[in-house]
Amino acid sequence: MILRNEYREDLVEHINGLSGDVLTALNAAGFTKDRLLGDACLCQAWGIYQKNIEEYDLTAKQAFQDAVLAMTGVNIFETDGSVCINVPPEIITVKQIHDVEAILMKHGMDETAARTSVQEIGYVLLDQNLYPGAE
Repeated sequence: MILRNEYREDLVEHINGLSGDVLTALNAAGFTKDRLLGDACLCQAWGIYQKNIEEYDLTAKQAFQDAVLAMTGVNIFETDGSVCINVPPEIITVKQIHDVEAILMKHGMDETAARTSVQEIGYVLLDQNLYPGAE
C-alpha cells in the first residue's frame, strides 16, 4: 500500500483536535500529543488509518479511533452522544490512576466511584454536558 499524504494530514488534524479529557487518558497510557505526532507513532497510525478507510470502508472518525486503539491500547468511542474512553488498567501506573481519578472527582464523581471506574473497569464515560471539549 502506498501511503498518501492526504491521509497523514487528516490524521494530524484528528490528533490536534483531541479534547483535553481524551489527551489525559492517552497521557495516562504514556502517549502525549507530541509522541502521537512524532514520526514513529504517526507513521504507524497513518498506515492503519489509511487501510481502515480504503480497505475496510470505515469513516474517518472510526478509522482514527481504531488507529489510536492499535497504537496506544486506549479505546475511544461514542455512545448516546457521549464520548467514552476505555483505558485498560494494566497499562496505567498508580500515579496516573490518581490523576484520572482527580479529573473525575473534579467533574462531580465521588472518590469511590472514580476509583472503581479507573481501577476495576478502566472505563470512563465523558458526558458532553460536563466535558464541553468532548466530541
